Amino acid sequence: MRLKSTLTFSECNLIANNSQIPTLDMFNGIKSKYSYEYENTTYRLECEIKDDILWIYAKFGNKTPYTDSVFDITTQEDRPNPRTQEELELKNQLFCVYYPKNAVLYISDYRKNTFLSNFLKAHFNQEFSINKYYIEPESFANEINSISSIKFTSTNRTLFNNDIFGEVADVCGYNMPISFSIEAKYKGNNFILEKLKDTLLILKNKKENGEIDRVICVGKDDKNMEKIFNLDTFIKKISINIEKDENGMFDPDTIKNIILERLNEK
Repeated sequence: MRLKSTLTFSECNLIANNSQIPTLDMFNGIKSKYSYEYENTTYRLECEIKDDILWIYAKFGNKTPYTDSVFDITTQEDRPNPRTQEELELKNQLFCVYYPKNAVLYISDYRKNTFLSNFLKAHFNQEFSINKYYIEPESFANEINSISSIKFTSTNRTLFNNDIFGEVADVCGYNMPISFSIEAKYKGNNFILEKLKDTLLILKNKKENGEIDRVICVGKDDKNMEKIFNLDTFIKKISINIEKDENGMFDPDTIKNIILERLNEK
């Protein structure tokens, strides 16, 4: 019997070398299959770069706990365990998608963030960290001492009704674009804390009112580590309702195809 289940992806911030938002070029030479041991757990990974995303699928399991016998539910009797302690059943699954266009890592189990960052470090010779995004202006602003950029996107055309955007709108004869994006980049460490909080709060309210669709602010803390304020993170999550197979496992190809479809809709 096939059971329907919900698989939910958390949206996270993937950072390389304390300050960089990784590009797919960092993963050049990626292999299709890996084996990796981390904290007494064995992982078998399948990796792929496809349609401008990095896809990582892992099955994993542990040697222990282990028993010398198994219970046969048909005969209702114990019998010797046919599996040795060196033969693992990789019954657990992890799905990860890195989408550099939006600087978002989607992971189906956030508790595996340390494993994933260590795996990436071991195979790509970079320091990686995975963190949840900030969604409150105050906590984000209090953590940083410089701003790198603020970017927002909107499909609300009334925000761009002026001469400059009017010229861009019909530059190719297609009439008004479906959305506009604005990114402001900054240099230097001087900013007014309360002013930044007010600005982010205004952008947050505009998003909640439907005036803008996406807000990302990138800053750095006193250790030069990049921090990202992303209002999309806990407002939009990717949840998939899908059947498991007869063995209670998700089909990874089906998950990957659904994720790609969802990302292409954004």
